Amino acid sequence: MPMQNLERVKARLARIPDRVKEAVDRRLSIEAGDLAAAVQRAAPVETGELVASIHAERNPRRDLSYRVIVGGPAPLSVEFGHRAADGSHVPARPFAYPTARA
Repeated sequence: MPMQNLERVKARLARIPDRVKEAVDRRLSIEAGDLAAAVQRAAPVETGELVASIHAERNPRRDLSYRVIVGGPAPLSVEFGHRAADGSHVPARPFAYPTARA
């Protein structure tokens, strides 16, 4: 279902004063950094690579948008579990999604 009145909404958003946008951007940056720190605390630590890879950054594609990046060695394998090289099951150790949802 397409969004109705999209152009009207875009026009109204374009009229938001720069000082308001700057204040919102500062707050979003703080919140994204806090979320990244919480995800780091929740991440399992084996070598430290996974924890060290977690950070917040500005989303280059959208204004007033940040994202928390979880890189490191196979973060999805840790989050959701996987099959080891010997065929055994390595259980999931979810940390990012539950932390973001909390």
